[in-house]
Amino acid sequence: MFASLLSYILCILSLCQLASLVEAVHIPTVPRNHTARYTVPPPHPLLYTSTFTKKHLALLRNETKELFDFAWKSYIQFGFPSDEVAPLTCMPLGPDYEDPTNYYKNDVMGNYSLMLFDNLDTFVVMDDYEGWRNALSLVKEHYQDFSINVTVQVFEVNIRVLGGLLSAHLFASDDSSRFSLPDYDGFLLDLAHDLGTRLLPAYEYTASKGIPLPRVNLKYGLSRYVTENHQRDNCVAGSTIIVEFGLLSRLTGDDRFLQSSVKTLKHVWSKRSELGLLPTSYNPRDGQPMDSFTGIGASVDSFYEYLLKYSVLFGEGDEHHELVYGMWKDSYKALTANSRNEWLYGNVDTKAGFMVSAWVDALMAFWPGLQVLNGDVKDAARYNTLYLKLWNTYGGIPERWTFYRTTQRLPSGVDTFDPIGLEWYPLRPEFIESCYHLYRATKDPLYLQIGQRILQDFREVFIAPCGFAGFQNIKSGERANRMESFALSETLKYLYLLFDEDNLVHSHAFHNGKSLVFSTEAHPLWFNNRMDPRRNKTLKNFGRQGQTQMASSDLGFKALYKLEQTAMPDLGVLGLKTEPFVALHEGSGWCEVPETCPKASEFMSSRLLGWSELYRFDNAYKDVLYKPLFYENDSIPKQIETERGFYNLYSHPRGLQCPREKTTKDYDVVVGPVSKIPLNTMLRVLAVAKEYEGIIFPGDIWMPRLAGTRLQVESLRSGQVDSANIDITTEFVESFHLTTSDAMCPLNPNDHVEWTNVLRLRMVNGHLIGHNSMVWTLPFDATTEKEITVGENGIIFITGYPVENLRVWYGVG
Repeated sequence: MFASLLSYILCILSLCQLASLVEAVHIPTVPRNHTARYTVPPPHPLLYTSTFTKKHLALLRNETKELFDFAWKSYIQFGFPSDEVAPLTCMPLGPDYEDPTNYYKNDVMGNYSLMLFDNLDTFVVMDDYEGWRNALSLVKEHYQDFSINVTVQVFEVNIRVLGGLLSAHLFASDDSSRFSLPDYDGFLLDLAHDLGTRLLPAYEYTASKGIPLPRVNLKYGLSRYVTENHQRDNCVAGSTIIVEFGLLSRLTGDDRFLQSSVKTLKHVWSKRSELGLLPTSYNPRDGQPMDSFTGIGASVDSFYEYLLKYSVLFGEGDEHHELVYGMWKDSYKALTANSRNEWLYGNVDTKAGFMVSAWVDALMAFWPGLQVLNGDVKDAARYNTLYLKLWNTYGGIPERWTFYRTTQRLPSGVDTFDPIGLEWYPLRPEFIESCYHLYRATKDPLYLQIGQRILQDFREVFIAPCGFAGFQNIKSGERANRMESFALSETLKYLYLLFDEDNLVHSHAFHNGKSLVFSTEAHPLWFNNRMDPRRNKTLKNFGRQGQTQMASSDLGFKALYKLEQTAMPDLGVLGLKTEPFVALHEGSGWCEVPETCPKASEFMSSRLLGWSELYRFDNAYKDVLYKPLFYENDSIPKQIETERGFYNLYSHPRGLQCPREKTTKDYDVVVGPVSKIPLNTMLRVLAVAKEYEGIIFPGDIWMPRLAGTRLQVESLRSGQVDSANIDITTEFVESFHLTTSDAMCPLNPNDHVEWTNVLRLRMVNGHLIGHNSMVWTLPFDATTEKEITVGENGIIFITGYPVENLRVWYGVG
């Protein structure tokens, strides 16, 4: 009954018949035997019911597997042994030898059956033993090494091919799963070592500069095939492949890979600004930055991702753990303070910290998933909202979306503003990746609902003759004749895992002694002491080459990383017990797919659906969040979270009510030199000594130093509605007249002042401040800050207006 997509019929068609199936898409002339017909049968009547019972999840899971099988069989029939198959024309795709600067294709494709290597572990995740054995047979039959005359980007080959080989090797050699192979001889690890060795020249050539070259020829290294034009710049993310290289060294005993990646990491880190921010790209020839902005998206995303994942994978016993995990903590703090806004992380100047562009890109959608791994689940859920709203609006995630209107509508009604900066959506996985991690951490059914919609879009929108075709232009609905390997190895894999509570990678038995993470390309990777060939030479099948290259040093890794203590000792002076303001969640663990999460119940409710701020994003960005005409007319329901079946099942029994749109305004203030922002400390009060009860409360914020803060303040005026959905009254504003004497007035001590506005802190160094929280700081010299003064009762004034929730602490008595 559920094998409908497996029964796709591939047959020979005339070109005109194929063209009639793919309207509005230009299809070049292709041989008749490279065309395919497909039919999409009606879905199972229960497929989109949003019940998410065990039976329904099995339906969704099986449908996902059928989609994968359809695309995989299309690749094997029409693409293999090339790298990809064109989904609309069913032509094999490989590198562009005629144009070496066609990096769109050549950075990824290398005539090494990319789709095969990137999807080896997908068969394991989808519990397909036969497919797993067949895929491994193809590898062994066709590849003895990677001696291929092709110039490729080191980063892309590392995450897709090397990462795929390492993950497949781990599954093939791990006796704790049924996918281990009794006859496995280590050939996957041998191939991984061969490939890693061919990538090493990119690091060794510029050892003195510390920045590796971005591209290398797999057969000839840094030969005449790799021209100067190939090596102009290298993104930060591409220069740090410490996870795959680190694991390759651990499994083979060849330390060159780990040492070269650590050396690069140290050099890149040394280039950070006073704010702790890194530019997105460098010139590998001289090691100098090629831009002055940063964020969490394209070119820099995997740098941060791999700092945390390396720390998890190898644990606190690793010789580089303190360095790498320290980099992660400092980076996270710097990004929070400078890049984070209420609903998104922006691109900022690395030296000044101010916003330099008003757009976000699709790759930034990975960030909430990384926040989950860091234990910041609540923040992750908030920042994932942006991408839910983008999918609601566009039916995909545009490569770049502008969140600030730069031009207004003309008097005639004509609107020349276009919020879509880059219009394609190539079926990227980052949004569903974060939804998967959020679901594992929260079990909120809204994430299953998002997965159900994406599955529906794959089945009914993105389906193509030979796989899946994303949008070339998300505004017009024009399709792209390209199915990158990540559409299967990441997007469909995370979708499958989302629906599979009992997956192998979720099981306690499989996790035993493993610190498992997903690479940036969704390859499951793990390590423990038993896998180190220097510790146990009797372990089977760790590669023929690795057995002959044992290093003499004993690295001594711990299998699992334990969260550091987050509670701070009592502050004797104040009698306060505090914790870091961004407290790691107790019990969150450091495994990316925790097996301890409670099983999904058949009777769940969605806390997110009842979240009062769920639609604040829509209000805040209503001027730039509007649907393209083609999607407006499409038949698929648009609002994922309010689809009738889901809403009826999972909405709160008392009903849902959105707060009113706030009418107050926010603006930013920087106090003191920005160079002090990385040094600032914020602590949340947990308990208060008896003598301070009634003054300081649990939940208040203790910030000893005001200098070095980036504040977002909300300006409150009588008659407005604030961000807490509260009416600002005249009595509230005038209450500050009574508590502030003229003698302490910062504007003019001889004049009486009628306050027309009161300010409220909303964010401090990127941290949202609760509406009932007071922020306390120690006395400071107000003469050093012209716009910051202190009034009666320790009330702090900014630009002449009192701040409701910011006080100087002078003590009691």
